[in-house]
Amino acid sequence: MAENSEKVPIALAGPEDLHQFMPPVYNVHYSMSINGKVEEGSMEIDTANNMERFSTGSGADEAVEVHDFEIGITGIRFSAGEKCYIKTQVKAHLPDVEALNKESMTFELEDEVIPAKFDDDLIWVAAETPLSDSGFLSNKIKDLCGDLPIFWLRPTFSSSGQRKRRAAPRQRRQAAGATGQEVEEDVEAEFNPENPYQRGLEGEQDMNIDPRLDHEGVCCRECRRGYTHCQRICEPLQGFHPWPYHYRGCRVACRVIMPCNWWVARILGLV
Repeated sequence: MAENSEKVPIALAGPEDLHQFMPPVYNVHYSMSINGKVEEGSMEIDTANNMERFSTGSGADEAVEVHDFEIGITGIRFSAGEKCYIKTQVKAHLPDVEALNKESMTFELEDEVIPAKFDDDLIWVAAETPLSDSGFLSNKIKDLCGDLPIFWLRPTFSSSGQRKRRAAPRQRRQAAGATGQEVEEDVEAEFNPENPYQRGLEGEQDMNIDPRLDHEGVCCRECRRGYTHCQRICEPLQGFHPWPYHYRGCRVACRVIMPCNWWVARILGLV
């Protein structure tokens, strides 16, 4: 899918938002461009319950996504849908804000976000039968789903996507062995001590982010600004249907992924 090149301003949270969403819940609103259409979204960080909540769109087109880091489950619901969906995610704990150096976290949020990105080789397909026992789910995810039947989502890759996954570890090893010295030189040349997104490169250990949060797409350690990530959630067809004809009724759920420094600074109430 061709990406739209336009950039859409983020609606920054003002002082009134900061006072309204003091600990343990923090909230920020933003705008994103999905296939050329501007959509409103919000992100809520609930440190007390170790959760995040994303909302995209409005009315019948609204998609809500709840990340439960305590049990490692993501719940997704569409306003006009008749099903609720869950999938596995990383288990982690939101940063202990008392252990962080607040002075090193004061910086300004970027005023633009790039258009939404899709994984063109990845589709999330719902299971054919609903979950029989929801006892392991948290109350937040149960509240999200309400009385709707809950279905597991499984990742489905195209043939090219499967080849890319198999080749990725080898390509990373080759890149590390061949260009390690060049990468080190480039980082040194581009380093800007005034850029808060690069401070970790100088060895500052004030903000110790679990690397899995970066690997799982919760936040981005090396990014200099936020971006929106979208996933397609589809219904399976019966019988044998080769890619891409074995699913139908695809809908889109999106969330914003911010630099990890911004992510923690928002928890601290500094942006």
